[in-house]
Amino acid sequence: IPSEPGKHWRVGYIPVNEAVAIAKSKGRYVLVTGEKDFNLANTKAVYEHGFKKEGFKFAKLIEVPGMSHSPCPAEWLDKGLEFLDKPK
Repeated sequence: IPSEPGKHWRVGYIPVNEAVAIAKSKGRYVLVTGEKDFNLANTKAVYEHGFKKEGFKFAKLIEVPGMSHSPCPAEWLDKGLEFLDKPK
């Protein structure tokens, strides 16, 4: 541990700042919401002011036309999976 000479982190531990850097540069995230979802504004805010503003490289927002806060149609989930599975 750099700030505590003689002490060591447990095996497999990643310091928070390193874990966040990995999440931002390599993690993939898809947020799915609907045009009529009561949570639409909040989901957009999390995407814009969280993921995008904070520099998450592979983040996508999918807004399903006409959908409310309900299960997402399979074809829209497929779009999210395509993004998640796409080679970098």
